[in-house]
Formats: sequence, C-alpha cells, structure tokens
Amino acid sequence: MSISDIECEGIENSVFPGEPEVFLRRNILYVPNFGGGGDNSFGLYDETGRQLLSNAHFHGIPSILKTQPLLTNLMASKSRPRIGHAIYGGAIGNHYGHFITECFNILWYYILYGKKNDKILFHSNLSVEEIYEKTWMRDFLNYAGVEKEQIIISKYPVVVENLVVPGQAFSEDGFVYKVYALACQKVGATAIRHASPLPDGAVYFSRNNIEYGTLKVINEYSLMDALSKFGVNIIYPEECSVATQIAALHRPSLGLIGSAFHASIFVDKPHAVILCPTKSPRRSYHLMDAVHSASIKYVKESQIIRCESPPNFRITFSLSDPSAVADELLSRLSSISCNQLNDKNFLPKNEILKINNIYAENGDPIVLHCPSERMYSRSPLKNDVNVLAITLGKYIFLVAQDDDAPMLMVVKENKAAPVLVYKGDSFNGGLALQDLRTKTWLKAPPSQVGLCLHGDAQEVKKWESFFLKPNDFLEYSGRLAEIIKGLQDLAESGDIYDVSLRYPILRDAIKDLDFSLRN
Repeated sequence: MSISDIECEGIENSVFPGEPEVFLRRNILYVPNFGGGGDNSFGLYDETGRQLLSNAHFHGIPSILKTQPLLTNLMASKSRPRIGHAIYGGAIGNHYGHFITECFNILWYYILYGKKNDKILFHSNLSVEEIYEKTWMRDFLNYAGVEKEQIIISKYPVVVENLVVPGQAFSEDGFVYKVYALACQKVGATAIRHASPLPDGAVYFSRNNIEYGTLKVINEYSLMDALSKFGVNIIYPEECSVATQIAALHRPSLGLIGSAFHASIFVDKPHAVILCPTKSPRRSYHLMDAVHSASIKYVKESQIIRCESPPNFRITFSLSDPSAVADELLSRLSSISCNQLNDKNFLPKNEILKINNIYAENGDPIVLHCPSERMYSRSPLKNDVNVLAITLGKYIFLVAQDDDAPMLMVVKENKAAPVLVYKGDSFNGGLALQDLRTKTWLKAPPSQVGLCLHGDAQEVKKWESFFLKPNDFLEYSGRLAEIIKGLQDLAESGDIYDVSLRYPILRDAIKDLDFSLRN
C-alpha cells in the first residue's frame, strides 16, 4: 500500500484577479426553476429570448452547458408580470456543495456591495418558506447578510425592468476570480462567531453516516478508528451547523473528497489532506484552492479496491489497509506546506543560454499561426511567425519570435502558454522534445499533411525529430525581451522559485520544470 500525491495541472490560466464584470440589464426575462438540478428551461434571457450565457451553468473541460437551453421556449410577450429593480443572487439548490458554487459565485456582489433595502432575485425550485425551513440554508443566507424579506423567487416567468447581473466569480470546473474567496471569507468571519466549541487538534470529516451520495468507502470506520487512536477528532458534517463546519476547517483537516471541503473557501488559510478514491478531484477543488492561501494536498491510495455499490451510492471503494492509510495521511498533514513551487529545487548555476530557430526533420521551420495559436511545420504564411527554441542545459523553451510573445498551444497536451518547456533528447543527429509531465513526444507533421504540432507521440520517429540553428537576431523588446531576460537570470542563478516570482510570464513553464525536478 502506498499513498501518492495528485498533481494539480492546468488551472493557472483559469484563475483571475479582482472581480468579474457586473452589468445593469434591462427587460430581462426570468424563467423560474421548477425542476431542481435537472431543470432544462430556467435561466435569465434577454428581451430577444437568448440566454445570458455569462450567468448560465456550465461544467466540464471544455465547458458545456449543464441543462439550460440557449433560447427560451416561451412565446414572446409584453404582457408578463414585471419587477422594477433587483440584484441577481444566483441559484439556491438543496445541495450543500452546489449552494456554495452556484449561489455564492453570484451573491458575492451583494455580500460586498449590497444594501439592506435591495431586493435579491434567486433561482430555486424551493419556495422562500421551504428554504428557511432548512437550517443550513437559512444560516448561509444570514451570514451573507441576506434577510428573508429581501428574497424574490418567482413561481412564473417575469420581466425584470432593471436587473443588476454580477458576473460569475466561479464556474464549475471552469474558472475562478479572487473576489470569490474574498466575499466567502467575509461570510466565514461572521459564521465562526456562531460555531459550537471544538476540541483541540486535527479533525477528520467523515462520510460514514451519510445515507446517499456519490461516493462511499465501506471500511471508512476502520480508518476513523485508526485516526482516533492518534487523537484526531471525528466530525460528521451533516450533523454540524454551517458555522461549526467552517470553524473546523480552521483546524488541520483530513477527510474523503466531498462537498464538505467546498466550505474551505470560507477560510483564509485552510490546511488539509484529502483522500481521493477516484483518479483525481474535480478541477473545481483546485480552482477554489488557488484564490486563497490554501495548503491542501490531494492524495490517492495505490491499492484501493472498487466494490459493488449499495443503494443510493454511485461509486464504492474499500481501503486496502486503513491503519497504514491513517499513518500516511497524518504524516502528510504534519509536513504539508503552502501550495507553491518547491524552493529547494535548483538548476545548475551559470549555464549557457542559447537562442535558436527550430526546424522539423525535413528542414521546414516551425512557425506559429498567430490567430489560432497553433504551431506548424511549413514555410511561413501570412500571420505566421517563427518559433524560437531557447536551450538551457537539457531543457528547451519554445517561444514565438514576436515582441508580444503570443500564446503557443499544443493539441493533445491541453496546454497553452507564452513559453512551453520540454526536455531535449538526441535522436539520429537531431533532437526530440519530451513533455515534462506526460513523457510523450512533440510531433511535427510535414506541411503537406496540413496538421498542426501535437504532443501525443509514444515513441520517437521522423516526425518527432527536430534540429536547431542559432538565431543571430540580438534585439528583442516587449514580452519577448522579458522572457529572454528571465531565462538569462535562470541560467545564471538556477533558482526557479525566485525567477517564477519575478517573471510571471514564465510561471507556467517553470511549474512544469519544477514538476520535472521533483519526479
């Protein structure tokens, strides 16, 4: 049995500073939600009947609409009931995690800027009375400063003459803005004043008593027993108030992946190790962690056993050795550090930086087609620029030879950045470029094939072979000059952590480099 870390990949370009845009929209058609999570008609539509996509519910990568249509199926009419003015507050559903991700992602605007006389329009298949009968929903709204009298949930379609529509500060699996954490931490600061006392020490968030859900571990009780012997306190989130759950996340925390950990967004510096029986957590967890000072590590067990699921659960597992898992979880909890680059990783100092043009095996230059952000092996066409290969020891950094250093995208690698880094290996007098994470090889189909470069080759053949020629152009400016200066500093110091802090444009590449040095 072994526990291994789950790496977080590919979220840097989905994390945004500040706030999303906020719009004042006129004559918005509000179509109510009467079917809960499966409702296929609700939403906000403009007066032409088109869904406001910036506030629709998406999920997955690439993002797709969950259930909502692009166009309303209602007849156009100027005779519907009307509301004068309101602020949109998002969707309230009877699910703890989705309340956090689909209500607070919109309600952030009211939390930070709203007034007590504002009316707040929500989507929900529950009535206001039904919402306030559920203690955890009532508490969330109270801590957000929302009073019952402010809430509007219409049972029928209405037109809102003036609706303040905040952009989503979080979208499931898609993106997140810094303000999401800022607003939620304001709610959390209010909530913890109402929390029940908790014993000192680490806490374990148990799923053992829940009656239905996505995930069950049938011998979780054995894991809990082993952790209890080390003094870990066991809590059952469904039996705790919202305030107590948030307060518990101020302690070093352990648990199985689940919605209870979405509440970490209400805490400034959560510190946790989360066991994921499935291959990896949803991207949403990493997005939330990225906008506050989270020290959360996601881990998996190598020999976990898939079992037949009991009624009301989708996926069921059994831990191979709960006592050993407990030891590993506690060990990681004690050593966890902030979610940043490992500053103990260095390259050799005083390396020589060389700037080259890069060519495919057949002699065609590698170029970037700027509008599509894709690279090709061909003689430059209109809107193409040459790609530079900057060598630093065994590493090859690819960047467009353009002062603006536009993005480079490699299909089948799901990566796009101004700078891409590979490990260079010799091959038949040329050079092969290996992805630092997937260990696959970059492939350059010849121009007559018409395909862009992609990164899924499992072995090196002709299309995976490149060669370099020195680039003698010495004058660079703009973003390209910044990239070259950062790589020069890296060549001299070898300090990847320092260079990452001082040259944000290199951060994606240096995270890949850091991963390579640690593995």
